[in-house]
Amino acid sequence: MITGTINCCISAITQKKATAEKKQSADEFQKALASLSKECQLLSQSLDIIQGMNDNHIANSAFIDVGLKNELLGAIGQFGEGLEGGGLSREKVQVFSSNVKQLSKDLSAAWKDCSSHYAAGISGYLGVIQGLSDNPKEVEDLNARIEKLTANEPSLSSAKKLSADVAQAKEIIAHFSLKPEIEAFLRKVASKQATVKDLSPSVIAWLEDQKLLAKLKIMF
Repeated sequence: MITGTINCCISAITQKKATAEKKQSADEFQKALASLSKECQLLSQSLDIIQGMNDNHIANSAFIDVGLKNELLGAIGQFGEGLEGGGLSREKVQVFSSNVKQLSKDLSAAWKDCSSHYAAGISGYLGVIQGLSDNPKEVEDLNARIEKLTANEPSLSSAKKLSADVAQAKEIIAHFSLKPEIEAFLRKVASKQATVKDLSPSVIAWLEDQKLLAKLKIMF
């Protein structure tokens, strides 16, 4: 009778242990699933930004490390199989999370490099022609927006705004048709280093053509 009682206790303990293990496994699965969902959202955001950079000709996807890209794609396939089978490795999710964060870090560096290259020279030109524009405040604000966008962290909206602002800046610059000699003169004007000697016939002709002679001031 004692043996029977012991056997019943052992059986009850075994069942309790199995139930606890199943609950623990279920809890770990839910935690892993929540973490996976969060990382997938971050990955989706990064991919949207990359697509936005491509669509707006700010960069191409070449800056993504091929090895990292393959690891991410492989992990997503494994997670799909794991979810179908009811199993999800927490360790694999952690590796996936690390790779997603690395992609986000690479994207941040690529944005600063690519966006600066995309807007290269624009800021300098806007600074040169700001005082000659009919609406200097508009040029100043446009220049400030471009500089801020290239310095900030990347986002899909930033890619769209930068593309629109650079296009607007190019339209303003095209209106002035800056040749090397004219640009050199205007840069001196912007830095308050221009002198009467810089007023060559070509510069005067350009100022007259742009109806800017009235804005020219001589100071001693």
